[in-house]
Amino acid sequence: MFPRSWFYAAWHLLVNNSPVERRMTAGFGLFGYALIKFGFEPAPLLLGFVLGKLMEEKLRQALVISRGIFMTSSTGRSARAAAVSLCWW
Repeated sequence: MFPRSWFYAAWHLLVNNSPVERRMTAGFGLFGYALIKFGFEPAPLLLGFVLGKLMEEKLRQALVISRGIFMTSSTGRSARAAAVSLCWW
């Protein structure tokens, strides 16, 4: 049996028969297939795409409110060092 998402994509292409939308659908489909084929989990990537901008805005807002104290204090330096070490690990 076909996945339900295939039926949604087919219905969308039947209703909106635009060449640009067909190319975008094919491109996103190939991208998703490549992610699964190479072992990437799509859910964390989707969360990153959706929540990334919001998290960046809130970080900027917090830095403005604190007047950059987090960037200059010893606690902030150690937290940044821990974050960088976790990224490299």
